Amino acid sequence: MKKLVLSDQAKADLAGLERTTRLRILAALQRLIETNTGNIKK
Repeated sequence: MKKLVLSDQAKADLAGLERTTRLRILAALQRLIETNTGNIKK
């Protein structure tokens, strides 16, 4: 099982986003963890 650890800055950045945007990002990160696929760039 893979694990994603967010930095304090990443958590703060997510908290500052609108709810719908935050949920889209979290869903994409979850998909990346589960399938190792997605349109995510560094």
